[in-house]
Amino acid sequence: MCILPQPTKDGYRVVYTEISDPSSKAYNIVDGYKRLFAQMDLLLTKDHACRGYVFIMSGKSASLWHASHWTVRLMRTFFDILSKSRPEGVVGIYFMDMSMLLKPVFTLTLKLINDETLNKKIYFNDKKNLESILTKEILPKQYGGDMEYDFTKLNEQWQKYLEQNRDYFI
Repeated sequence: MCILPQPTKDGYRVVYTEISDPSSKAYNIVDGYKRLFAQMDLLLTKDHACRGYVFIMSGKSASLWHASHWTVRLMRTFFDILSKSRPEGVVGIYFMDMSMLLKPVFTLTLKLINDETLNKKIYFNDKKNLESILTKEILPKQYGGDMEYDFTKLNEQWQKYLEQNRDYFI
């Protein structure tokens, strides 16, 4: 999970998340949420021009085992924090590379959350809409862009940055 290095032309930051080890039983969605919000808080202290976020959530390594951890309550809490407790806005949430097995699980979960404003910003496997928000210079190659990101390296850089700024969170 990482925030991409450069903002969009409109000042939005792009959050990319993907399950790196599909076989790992150490997966914990709550820890992922905590880390993401820590990254967002830290970024807000450094980049005051951040107008909002575009989320790209890749499902290429996700399985039903992972989806079983995405309870309605956790998802509702996550989306409530994003939409009501953050000064930045949410431009869109893109669930990309979703398997035919996972899409119904997400669709049902999001229907149960029942947030009308948020539901208008959620897209499944919609490269065309994603390309309308992100230019090819920022868009990852696997979604039609020019950027060849090393997400493992970006993730490690963010982890190091969080550790360097540990005192901010204490």
